[in-house]
Amino acid sequence: MRSNPASKKKRGVSLLSYLLSIIATIIGFLLNFILARVLRADNYGKLQLIVSLFSTISSILIFGISSFVVREAGTSDNKKQ
Repeated sequence: MRSNPASKKKRGVSLLSYLLSIIATIIGFLLNFILARVLRADNYGKLQLIVSLFSTISSILIFGISSFVVREAGTSDNKKQ
């Protein structure tokens, strides 16, 4: 049996995105250690508070947008958009 070239391309793209996700996680993990050492406890705590606040706000603001976009993309009159 021959494998489908489109299937190989999909696997390659998903593997690449998975590897990039792992690399981004490792960089973020190492960056936290570096920032904690450079900024010390007080400033690092303030930075983490700000980051978590913005993360929470962005999660609230984008709630439901992904399902909306998928639904609208499937029902669009113009298939090229």
